[in-house]
Amino acid sequence: MVRSAAKPLAEVLIEVEGHEISATAARLTEIEATARDHEAEAETAHAKLLEANREFDAIDGSDVAAEAQQEAEELIARIARHARTYARTRLAEVVVSRIVQTYRERHQGPVLQRAGEIFARITLGSFSGLITDYEDDKQVLLGQRPDATRVGVAGMSQGARDQLFLSLRVAAIEEHLKQWEAIPLVIDDLLVQFDDARASATLSVLADLAQQTQVLFFTHHGHLCELATSVLQTGTWQRHDLGAASVKS
Repeated sequence: MVRSAAKPLAEVLIEVEGHEISATAARLTEIEATARDHEAEAETAHAKLLEANREFDAIDGSDVAAEAQQEAEELIARIARHARTYARTRLAEVVVSRIVQTYRERHQGPVLQRAGEIFARITLGSFSGLITDYEDDKQVLLGQRPDATRVGVAGMSQGARDQLFLSLRVAAIEEHLKQWEAIPLVIDDLLVQFDDARASATLSVLADLAQQTQVLFFTHHGHLCELATSVLQTGTWQRHDLGAASVKS
């Protein structure tokens, strides 16, 4: 067995730099398809080899036996070629997978960590953060309880899912603001499924974000303005009532 020395992380990061994740992911899908094709061809060739061996054992030493022997040797050669191609393809898949994983760790890690902090804040500690795991070779997002219990998105209440998506959205906007021009955040009655305590926590999170970019919050529920008055500092937000006349074209 030939073993290659593992590359240091620094070298891997240099390799990754400049790779487009969409193109890399597409290349990984292509490699996986190629690997499956070669694997199927190898299995077919092996089955033919077994059948040729059975036929060879059943015949005598005539010309038919010689032809069967030659066919078997050709099949062996084909299997060897497919095996080498399959091995190279699987190796390429591993390399591409490493690039994809490194990209995710570098670019998704900070956003996921920040989203977990916001999620814990909005849920009043019901969740302690967010983690990723794998199910059937697919990466999934999970909420983590303070006791380390993990909850999938499908297992969350509608309110918790809304809080999760808002946390991810705010974290992504904060990351965007580190390098790019500010973009407004527009929210339309997102707090309908929230109780007053979680709605108050969410308003505080949005007020913090409003220090970096504009946040526009539309609602039909006047009591949310009362909550904002009670939990937010004066001057951090403004109320604008839109009457029927103001929305006419």
